[in-house]
Amino acid sequence: MGRTLRLRKQRQKLALQMQRSAGNSFLSDLYKYLMAFGWQNETQLTARNFFGTGRGLFSKTKNFQDGEILIRLPVRSLITINTIENDENFKNNFNNAMFVKEHKISFQTLMAFYILYHSKLKHCSPFEAYISSLPLNFTNPYFCPINELQCLPENILICTVKQNREIKEAYENLKHICFNNNFEQLYTLQDFRWAYFAVNTRSIHISIEKLKCVCEKKFFQPIVTKDYNIALAPLLDLFNHSDLVKTQPALIYNTYNKELEFVITLEQCPLKKIRKKQQLFISYGCLTNLKLFIEYGFTLIGNQYDYFELSFTDIENFLRHENSFRGLNFHSNKFKFIRDHNLTDQLFIHWQEGISHNLLVVFHLFFREESHFTNILNQIAFGTSNNLKKVDEEVKLLLKFKLEEYRICIKNLESLKSLTPAGLEAVCYLKESSSSVGDGTSPKTTERKKLTPFTPSPDKLLGGVFIKKVPKGPAQQVQTSKTQTQPPLRQCHIHLGGIGDDGTNLGKLDAREVTSQDMLRAMMAYIWPKEDALVRKRVAISLGLLAGSKVLTVCVPFLFKGAVDSLGALTMDTPTDTVLSVATAMLIGCEL
Repeated sequence: MGRTLRLRKQRQKLALQMQRSAGNSFLSDLYKYLMAFGWQNETQLTARNFFGTGRGLFSKTKNFQDGEILIRLPVRSLITINTIENDENFKNNFNNAMFVKEHKISFQTLMAFYILYHSKLKHCSPFEAYISSLPLNFTNPYFCPINELQCLPENILICTVKQNREIKEAYENLKHICFNNNFEQLYTLQDFRWAYFAVNTRSIHISIEKLKCVCEKKFFQPIVTKDYNIALAPLLDLFNHSDLVKTQPALIYNTYNKELEFVITLEQCPLKKIRKKQQLFISYGCLTNLKLFIEYGFTLIGNQYDYFELSFTDIENFLRHENSFRGLNFHSNKFKFIRDHNLTDQLFIHWQEGISHNLLVVFHLFFREESHFTNILNQIAFGTSNNLKKVDEEVKLLLKFKLEEYRICIKNLESLKSLTPAGLEAVCYLKESSSSVGDGTSPKTTERKKLTPFTPSPDKLLGGVFIKKVPKGPAQQVQTSKTQTQPPLRQCHIHLGGIGDDGTNLGKLDAREVTSQDMLRAMMAYIWPKEDALVRKRVAISLGLLAGSKVLTVCVPFLFKGAVDSLGALTMDTPTDTVLSVATAMLIGCEL
């Protein structure tokens, strides 16, 4: 009880501090900046602090219904690749002689450096009003101190380490391609981290191909690795996210002022009417709480798109530490097969649909399949789902194992003397994840909207592609009780999806593109399986016969030549020559 009271006081104190630091004095300057591009505040939007979400937008005079436009911004007011290419002073920081493939950067990195560059200019920057609207800190787990990181689950730590590696690599590449010798003193790594997450949490996805006025300048083209389909949208990025609304972004040509505008339309809302002075929300897409926590630094209570995500490392730890599995041997070929075929992706438990197809396949291979040969495993993994047996009991044990891990993480975090905003948000995420899925025995009394977030990743070769919907059965149910802890105020607001993609595209791909080498490498697992000696022997014999046939085919003309040449030397001088001459004559006679 003492720890809970102390955490509540810490949370209230941090919320008050963040509300005071997130003043709205920038609004008037931000309005002036937008109006210089012809923007008109038709819906009378303004900002204030809301309980639970922090700073957000509302309309002072207008009520909203489905189908109405929330905001429209001139495209010229957005910070896009056009903006960066037309900034000659910014381009003077770069040494284009160092634009080599070893130091390529992503467009998100370039955008982050652009924001950092203008933040140093302060009053001399035309984007001063917008930069002043950006949060000073974030609540992503990346910003947890060491003592808090040590208390987090391994899957969150892996994502945080990946983010840290990407940021450091981007920072080093920027140092190589910039002229400034005092780069590290002028633009510190800590400042770059802030700018990187400012872009990551507040950028929108915009199709550069649909812009009518694509910049003709290509200064940064040799150094940027990915496309330019993200932009920063002043004021628009103050909208908070809700899983209960659906919004549609679009590029629309305004025939009245002959301007291209970025428009967000409210498509669906749980209320018939959003009244004036109520907070307006948009949708970032169908995102789980883990994605929201890692990328944006907040968690939604009762997120209808959420499901309990697992990693293959979780399953390995589960097999290693579960007492009921002691004495069982799990063949190494099964682990290799699962990794080689990307069955380590899309491992999750949905509160209503049960377990994902990949998780069912993995558990079937471990607990229901005795064979460890690749051809047998392949038939099971990528055959019909009717061949897969139920693994409900094993899934319950896995879920119990993970919930116990989360309970220990929560206990360790709450035992710390004080928690940062990121640490408080981590506690909220762990508690919400623990309450979102039960152990499969307790009934669910609270109804939520039925949804199946079976959205496979486009970056995997096999495992993410052959995802299948699991038939409903006596799978996991959701616990009825939830601890609705008030999270810290959100410090990130928007990362809209692309135009026409229902808001599900985040504007970036987290994984590399599948190449021809990846495909050949996957095929070689079947052509030359290391664990199947019989198949390798057959392949070797086949290759030997094939090579022998080619050698004989090449030798046939020479054999015929020798035979024809020997016809002119047939004699009857010796018994041997007589036999050969008679045999050759008989063969020629038979052919004729």
